[in-house]
Amino acid sequence: MTVASPKRVALLVETSHGSGRDIVRGVAAYLRERGCDWVIDHETQRLESAPPGWLASWRGDGVIARLHVPQVARAVRRLGVPVIDVLDGLKPMPDVHLVHVDDAAISRVAFDHLRSLGLRHVAYVGPAGRVWAAKRRAAFVAAATEAGIGSDVFEFSRHVVLHEPMSDRAARLVKWLARQPQPFGVTGATDAYAWLVAMACPAAGLAVPGDAAIVGADNDDVFCSLARPPITSVVTNNVGLGFEAAGLLERLLASGARGAPRQELVITPLGINQRGSSETVATDDQEVAAALTLIRGHGTDRLTVDEVAQTVGLSPGTLQRRFRAAVGHGVHEEVMRERVKFARRLLAETDLTLLAVAHRAGFGHQEYLGRVFKSRLGITPAEYRRTARRHSPAAFERFDGPNAAGPPN
Repeated sequence: MTVASPKRVALLVETSHGSGRDIVRGVAAYLRERGCDWVIDHETQRLESAPPGWLASWRGDGVIARLHVPQVARAVRRLGVPVIDVLDGLKPMPDVHLVHVDDAAISRVAFDHLRSLGLRHVAYVGPAGRVWAAKRRAAFVAAATEAGIGSDVFEFSRHVVLHEPMSDRAARLVKWLARQPQPFGVTGATDAYAWLVAMACPAAGLAVPGDAAIVGADNDDVFCSLARPPITSVVTNNVGLGFEAAGLLERLLASGARGAPRQELVITPLGINQRGSSETVATDDQEVAAALTLIRGHGTDRLTVDEVAQTVGLSPGTLQRRFRAAVGHGVHEEVMRERVKFARRLLAETDLTLLAVAHRAGFGHQEYLGRVFKSRLGITPAEYRRTARRHSPAAFERFDGPNAAGPPN
């Protein structure tokens, strides 16, 4: 019997950021789960680096890469093997397949979280000249415009990002941050940019989260934990991205076809990990603030709108009207968000049965839990658990979902 030679794959993914490390974890998870016999040539260089010296003479079967600079893109395309980009940092190339996170959805998750705090002004900080960043900026501004909330944008040029230390980059933000109407929410295109904001806020005379609530993206524990307080972040599911990229490459290699039509896969974010940088209620409406505090502390206790209204001393109708004006959705929706958040945490961190999760999260029975997950997330609780388990447990400290918003109520 002839034994097929193992496939040789170049994995050009930098690991200086959490997103890159998670992509590598996802590739490893796929190989482990599917038993793929691949020889991996892993290059851990910076995103901005030139192609590794060994690549020109490399002879392999496929490439998974974070294509950030055109020089690297040209080098991998010359190899004549299937190439999968896992960044979306350059213009589309007809012979390069793409697996990337849903940048618009990431910004909507960040905006919805800031909006739920009662904030009436938001801002975005990120890099200029990157495809993925432009999508995040546009989606964030569009969400604010649709909600009737003021927004502002600060973008770093690529040159500044590459040639200034972090402290100097943060200094560029100080005057801009000081001009924002307070209190306000600001999202960084990634956790690195959110960290720059966190570094700049004290110099701008801003308290976090009282004056400025901060949200990042990628749930990079290095950047998030460096800030004080730690940074809230969108869990972008880069582990799932690496998993799906490896799966796509395996299918392309198995087909044996050269020049297969370009494929693009989009990976939905898993939710938001709330930390200290956004633990605030910004509304001036004291009854709404009290209602939010009650729901976030007891949302899994099957609270009703009437019970919340009675506790804060308002009629149900008055509370609903004022609640929507402050946070953009109704009381019942806020309760459901808390239930989904808690159910997700239980699914990610425990081995409780689905029935036990449903009871503890306030859904009452497993079928109701399943309907809510399917309608809001497009997956079942069991599917969510499998996806979440590919992450480290630390990814889910205080977890909220990417599609918490349902129909208005």
